Amino acid sequence: MTGVSLSPQGCVLLFGRIRRRLEAAGLGLSDALALFLAPGEKDLSAEQWLDAASSLPLGTSRAEMQQLFSKVDAECTGRVALALLEEGVSRASTAVCCTLPPWIAAAFTQRDVGGRIVRELQRRSADGMRLAPESAFRRVIMETERYLTSDQLNSLVLMADKNSSGLIDYEEFASRFISPGPLRVPGGVTAAPAIDVGNPSPEEIQAVGARVATVLEAHRMPAESLPALLALWGGDLDLQTEAGLLASLPLGMSRLEAEAQLQATGSVSAFAARVSELRSLGVWKSHCEWAAANIPGLALRSVLQSQVIEAESRTLEPADFMQALAAAGVAQANLQPAMWLTQKTGQGDVRVAEFLASFGGNTPAGIKQKKRGMLWRMMGR
Repeated sequence: MTGVSLSPQGCVLLFGRIRRRLEAAGLGLSDALALFLAPGEKDLSAEQWLDAASSLPLGTSRAEMQQLFSKVDAECTGRVALALLEEGVSRASTAVCCTLPPWIAAAFTQRDVGGRIVRELQRRSADGMRLAPESAFRRVIMETERYLTSDQLNSLVLMADKNSSGLIDYEEFASRFISPGPLRVPGGVTAAPAIDVGNPSPEEIQAVGARVATVLEAHRMPAESLPALLALWGGDLDLQTEAGLLASLPLGMSRLEAEAQLQATGSVSAFAARVSELRSLGVWKSHCEWAAANIPGLALRSVLQSQVIEAESRTLEPADFMQALAAAGVAQANLQPAMWLTQKTGQGDVRVAEFLASFGGNTPAGIKQKKRGMLWRMMGR
């Protein structure tokens, strides 16, 4: 929101837009944010809030989410109680962003202002995108409705859904008040290409599913919420795209693993049910017992610390991590099963800190693991 200071009414509009997206997916704010909170936390930092804004299509930009967080964090502590954000969402009606203000309603219903906005922005778009910069959106409205005040123009900007970068979905904005359709991700969902997952064994499928179950359990997120979480991206997604979305979430699954899970179960709902079943059966415990007998955790920690700078705040390529396992004394036959237990980035790199926390023995006194933000995790290092 370039140059716009968020007013109390602006906060209501943003909360209303977030609520509209959550309700369309059948999701509560706490479940939407669960994976971005540290286990057991009941408040979140600005970094965690912006991580969620970058990952989840809530129709808000990072800039808007930053301003909203700053307004809610009135005492500038850098943290906000989740309950306070939930209250903001619950008190904001979706009607505030779905009902045209009286000073612009006639222009939409009688003079087709919405259609004119769409046609003009489409004409100015060089690449055919359905998104427009805020500056272009403002300019077209100002040229079309010259009588609007600055505050009124700001209100229209705040009513418009955006992607995380701040580009406005002007087609959805124009149609919302005349002929609303199903909500979509601003700009649409990029279809993921098919990949060859090979032929993973039933043991690997089970291990990865159990690993996801323990991640969800740590964040107190029920597996049954996964379908609703993906519903934020809309319906009618193909399996490859759903796998890509699962891998983009902090579930510790690579794209390859996510697609293998969906191919094995058939759908996100079936995958969620399987994860819930594995959790209830305590399958992860048996894998931990196997790891305790076959992975010399302290030796692995020592190898990684001697070979990799700041090993516990890094990710490693699978081949490099397997070499470290072998150097620590893991038997050749156990290398691949050990890899099944590693949380990974979407690209497949191993999250070292998470593995050592589970299987690396006791952390030496005085060593604290660094928390990485979304950008650091996306870079994979």
